[in-house]
Amino acid sequence: MTEQEKAERKAARKLKKWEALGGQPKKVIARLDPIQFKRAEAIRDKFGFKSIYEISQYLWGAFLRVADPDNDTSVEPVPEEIEMMFDSLADSEKHFEYVKPKRSINQASLNSSKNN
Repeated sequence: MTEQEKAERKAARKLKKWEALGGQPKKVIARLDPIQFKRAEAIRDKFGFKSIYEISQYLWGAFLRVADPDNDTSVEPVPEEIEMMFDSLADSEKHFEYVKPKRSINQASLNSSKNN
């Protein structure tokens, strides 16, 4: 079996897996400020996660188990600590909002004749 045939088989298995799950995965993007990112890196290292992305997947899984228990397919019970962590969300009106930093003006455009 050639490398190309192996790659094609792997791609076919992956496609079949995603079809069984309802389609291709969707990206969920989150922004962390530099301080939050350093904290996330420390948590990644402390708890043995492979990446920040893996932490994000773990958090989404925990959140969905508590927020949408009717569609939870896991046979393991949700730990009480995780339920308590998301318990107050039902009454929550506090929304986390990332504030995008303002871009500085390019120095070249400041010195150009257009701005003088």
